[in-house]
Amino acid sequence: MTGCELFIFTQGRYPLKVSDIMRTPVVSVAPDTRVIDAVRLLLETNRRGLPVIDKAGELVGIISEGDFLHRAEPPADGISNF
Repeated sequence: MTGCELFIFTQGRYPLKVSDIMRTPVVSVAPDTRVIDAVRLLLETNRRGLPVIDKAGELVGIISEGDFLHRAEPPADGISNF
């Protein structure tokens, strides 16, 4: 979908719902998933984000490729956050 098409859809010309464009099946990770495994899963499934689901099946967060990129940036003081 191009940006122009998305603009038209979001302006109400079509009764587009989230369910019409969402991706299924849901691919998720657990809170204790290793970062490298989450990155690998993003790459293998061609996704930009993953819901984080706990053992009770509750959504506890969302991890995105932006989170990984931000976290991987070297801090200004040179001390790693990892």
